[in-house]
Amino acid sequence: MCFGGRDRTNSGAARSHDIDRTLRQDEKRLSKEIKLLLLGAGESGKSTILKQMKLIYSQGFTKRERQEWKPVIFSNIVQSFRTIQEAMTELNYRFDDADNEKYMAHILVEREIGLEETLPHDYFEPIKALWNDSGVKAAIAKGNEYALHDNLTYFIEDMERIWADGYVPNNQDLLRCRLRTTGIMESRFDLGQLTYRMFDVGGQRSERKKWIHCFENVHCLLFLVAISGYDQCLVEDKDGNQMNEALMLWESIANSHWFTKSAMILFLNKMDLFREKLPHSPITKYGFTDYHGPEDDYKSASKYFLDKFKALSRNPEKEIYGHFTNATDTNLLKITMGSVQDMIIQRNLKQLILSISTVLSAPSPTMPSSPRALLCAAAVAGLALWQGAEAQSGGGNVIKNDTHFYGQSPPVYPSPEIVGAEWADAYTKAKALVAQMTLEEKVNLTGGIDLGTGCSGTISPIERLNFTGMCLSDAGNGLRNTDLVNSYPSGIHVGASWNKELAFLRGSSMGGEFKRKGVNVLLGPVVGPAWRVVRGGRNWEGFSVDPYLSGSLVYKSVLGIQEQGVQTSVKHYIANEQETYRMPSGGDKEAVSSNIDDKTMHEVYLWPFQDAVKAGTGNIMCSYQRVNNSYGCANSKTLNGLLKTELGFQGFVVSDWGAQHAGVAAALAGMDMAMPSGSEFWGKHLVEAVKNGSVPESRVTDMATRIVTTWYQFKQDTLFPEPGVGMPKDVTGPHKFVEGRDPSARPVLFQGAVEGHVLVKNTKNTLPLKSPRMLSLFGYSAKSPDLFAPVAGALNSQIWVSGAESIDVNEFISNIISFSPNASHSSIGRNGTLIHGCGSGATTPAVFTAPFESLKIRAARDDTPLFHDFVSAEPIVDPLTDTCIVFGNAFACEGFDRPGVYDNYTDTLIKTVAGQCSKTVVVFHNAGIRIVENFVDHPNVTAIIFAHLPGRDSGEALVSLLYGDLSPSGKLPYTVAKNDTDYGHVLNPDSSEGEFENFPQSNFSEGVYLDYKHFEKEGIEPRYEFGFGLSYTTFNISNIKVNPLQGVNTAEYPAGAVVAGGQSDLWDVLVIVNVDIQNTGKVVGAEVAQLYVAIPNGPAKQLRGFEKRALQPGEVSTVEFKLTRRDLSVWNTAAQKWQLQRGDYRVLVGNSSKNLALRGDINY
Repeated sequence: MCFGGRDRTNSGAARSHDIDRTLRQDEKRLSKEIKLLLLGAGESGKSTILKQMKLIYSQGFTKRERQEWKPVIFSNIVQSFRTIQEAMTELNYRFDDADNEKYMAHILVEREIGLEETLPHDYFEPIKALWNDSGVKAAIAKGNEYALHDNLTYFIEDMERIWADGYVPNNQDLLRCRLRTTGIMESRFDLGQLTYRMFDVGGQRSERKKWIHCFENVHCLLFLVAISGYDQCLVEDKDGNQMNEALMLWESIANSHWFTKSAMILFLNKMDLFREKLPHSPITKYGFTDYHGPEDDYKSASKYFLDKFKALSRNPEKEIYGHFTNATDTNLLKITMGSVQDMIIQRNLKQLILSISTVLSAPSPTMPSSPRALLCAAAVAGLALWQGAEAQSGGGNVIKNDTHFYGQSPPVYPSPEIVGAEWADAYTKAKALVAQMTLEEKVNLTGGIDLGTGCSGTISPIERLNFTGMCLSDAGNGLRNTDLVNSYPSGIHVGASWNKELAFLRGSSMGGEFKRKGVNVLLGPVVGPAWRVVRGGRNWEGFSVDPYLSGSLVYKSVLGIQEQGVQTSVKHYIANEQETYRMPSGGDKEAVSSNIDDKTMHEVYLWPFQDAVKAGTGNIMCSYQRVNNSYGCANSKTLNGLLKTELGFQGFVVSDWGAQHAGVAAALAGMDMAMPSGSEFWGKHLVEAVKNGSVPESRVTDMATRIVTTWYQFKQDTLFPEPGVGMPKDVTGPHKFVEGRDPSARPVLFQGAVEGHVLVKNTKNTLPLKSPRMLSLFGYSAKSPDLFAPVAGALNSQIWVSGAESIDVNEFISNIISFSPNASHSSIGRNGTLIHGCGSGATTPAVFTAPFESLKIRAARDDTPLFHDFVSAEPIVDPLTDTCIVFGNAFACEGFDRPGVYDNYTDTLIKTVAGQCSKTVVVFHNAGIRIVENFVDHPNVTAIIFAHLPGRDSGEALVSLLYGDLSPSGKLPYTVAKNDTDYGHVLNPDSSEGEFENFPQSNFSEGVYLDYKHFEKEGIEPRYEFGFGLSYTTFNISNIKVNPLQGVNTAEYPAGAVVAGGQSDLWDVLVIVNVDIQNTGKVVGAEVAQLYVAIPNGPAKQLRGFEKRALQPGEVSTVEFKLTRRDLSVWNTAAQKWQLQRGDYRVLVGNSSKNLALRGDINY
């Protein structure tokens, strides 16, 4: 008995243990489950979402399952025609002929179809005939009045495929077909570590009370709205309106006590249809009279509806997230669901923090045994939420999340795959190599890794496949962070030279140095920023504010660099125009958004990138900031749409260092390589994204193929040194001697330095110097910085690498290390001359000459007395001096925008010297525009030179110009205003203020009217115009001949295939213009003939050609300008093509944007 009793007790305990274990397992399983309730009015797309979840996350549909949808598709078509027939009867519309009436009667007899059967062939011709019937078309046009399904056009336009033998519905067919939901449908899928259960309860209004309590406080409620239904009647009620029905349903759901703890997400679906119909079906026509925006502006209209739904929530604390989407677009929905996942995780973490805070503030008996673990969890959660849920808590009218901006940058998916094009051989090799890689190996190619070199970024090798890896390093003006290299003239200096061939030679010499140092990718040249912001901190790295001048020089630079087998990474793509707020900052502040219209994008900002792609650039670097409120490295419109589709770009897109802000979104949007590391968003996370279906493996294969194709294209597989061989991690320690320089670069360095100097004033025969009796030198920018070496400690080493030798340590810390937009920034470099700007575009040359050293050598040779005072703010001038030279600079650096375009200290110094010296020469080494109005009219300021950033031979080049060994030939690549306010609102970077405190906005409202185009439009007289520059000789430009070519295609729009750079016929030459240039002076000199075109409906003039000629006294040279279709076109936003307008074109030629004496005409 006792044994029996013990057995019963043990059995009960075992059962109890099993039950407890099952309960614990269920609790653990449920803790990883996310319940999502899918609601919405009829026809909102709920069932489409469920099908998408199966396609994206649950292995998709089997062949059998697809065949089961075939009868549904057939039924959808027949039912739509039944609806059309009923409408025709009601509207009294007639068929075109009796046969069509018979056809309609025939197809309305719906047949049953087996899964293996072909759709009835006897329906094919009748449906085609009916589709072309005018009465049917008229009825379809009024489909919104009788709830005609929106999938009919899709199916009819693809009838050949659907009626073919063996037809099996594809993914899009499944998504488009409609099967009314009855009862509750559930879809399960895994995403990361969580299991999602999505419920669709159909549109049964009368039954809602019976089931709504079953979903009390689900994690997330997804409410779908067919935004295109604003003009649609209800299926059940022809007098009702789909949008009003959705608003009423939403109001009851949003304020229901059953969902007080549920996250609310609004999916405004069918954005494609909404955008299509809005121009001819304004929303005010259908009762939404409180809308006051532009009738055809889908962005304003969609925001209106989103705000209208949000306003119906009676709980102001309730979190409501809005997404604009198309449920039939798989790639877009992936991104949208990724955002939903992020929101859910952030929300859970926020609740975790609140729970932890409660526990930690409770009396000690409830304190857990490991508070440190909880604190760590809270810290991690806090970091994840810093820019997410925490940012929602701000007060007032400040925008708290980026749903406000959804849809401003149109989605473009999928990312186009490389096809090889001009790189066909390299592509074939790359495709074969990548085919041998594992998924993990392909992913490793997409992200940087630290391999212990001084390269800015490194891609690891794959030894088993003999892939050597890659070294990527800064920058576009020469190699930095290493020894035994040169400093080349900076971008602004090249722009001021107006010399295309010199740009090519500079590129070739520079590329050779990078190659000898084992650098596969040169991170440059720069054509973004495009100098929109006059005070921009990185303008000096680029060539000019003018897109044509910048595009011409980047084209030649890319050709020169890549001739050496080194890839260019043209940057920063795109509209990266200010340093202020270029990155997220302060925890809750996103990066600034460059808000730019389509026309301006093409005609200004995309233009030089188009030239770079045409030149064959290996890769493009995407930028830090947002474009139309979508981050530059996750912007599908700019990457997939503009770059890879419109421009036919075959290379890879690499992120700027730390510019990646998303994983799945960046991959699908077209980014191919993450730097300096892929581990944060890609790496193992990208592998997981492929395995769970968030990213197709074909996208990763395309990334890897693009990268390897460039490696083959530039013969880096066979004719290239070991990556990073000349890039030591620490140049102060033992390292290999790798000489980067070559003697052949010397004349290029010198001539490049010479030609970028611009003489803008020269009175009293001041220059060239003629055996001066005495020279006196003043100013902080004459000599070399006191420190130029990497050996004086870690901080000084960073100063050397960043090119910040001309400012002191405290300024360096404040300016560069803090990156604070509110810091006090340096406007001048008081510690010595500038040969380049500051930041990642700086260089670390083996040697360079400053003006003072070179002038000392010349003065000693001529036995000229030379006095100098580089310290005093109010120096004393020896009265015997016949010429004084004052050296100033305008400092600029990555990380902040310049404080201004002049400084009072330097201007006062100049006026002090000029007050004592009858011939005062002012030399500015300016890393950007520098206005001179405070002293330019002083009678003793007799010469002004903008010396820009000459690089290695700064001193030698300047002395050769001062003494007349060579004549100045530079021209301004920008306009110098009389007052800084003359530049208008683009003088300053845009700030963070008002409702956009957390989302800084920069609105490019000036359009194409920058610099000289702005000055002409506003009637503002500049001090020195764009393209202006003096010489020691004189020139005459004459004898213009304008010759439109015969037999060329001058149709309104191009029709050529897309090649590298866009449609092939954009580059067709339509007009040839010839002029003669004569040197009418007494010394050798060079002149730049500049051609401008007045294009109909555009600025008064736009640069469209320039040619530079060096001429002996009396020599004449005929120059030729070739005007292409693109040169004469404007971007038509409706046609989405370059348009050659009908009308009169005026051709203007001269030697500056104001001095254009020669004119001719073209007519189309």
